[in-house]
Amino acid sequence: MNSYNNQTNMGYQFSLEKFQDNRLVEKLTADNIQWDTTKLKWTLHGYKVKMVDELFDVTAQHLPAQQGATLDTTLVITPKDFENEEQKYDGMTIPELGKHIEQLRFRGSTGVETYEVERHIRFAAPC
Repeated sequence: MNSYNNQTNMGYQFSLEKFQDNRLVEKLTADNIQWDTTKLKWTLHGYKVKMVDELFDVTAQHLPAQQGATLDTTLVITPKDFENEEQKYDGMTIPELGKHIEQLRFRGSTGVETYEVERHIRFAAPC
């Protein structure tokens, strides 16, 4: 996402890429993405799905991109993940902190280092 609004739970210029064997094979883009509180899913608005792998195969039939007005999808990210997490680690135990670090790494989040430093501080100087 290029940007996200916490008040409306809407993100703008969304992109999701699928890789196989370190090669981009599919790209899903949308003008915006909004959290549906009743379905607990994301709804993509103005979406387009493009099969990238076919562009590099000269023998493949070049199919047009799939596109539409809306598409419901499930992602491992929820609006809660976009909340300000400044010093969220204060109330976490060491095992909780470790799980949180793993989750942040899995998602490719930035700022993981802050949590790693906190974990190292706890091991180096236990209370």
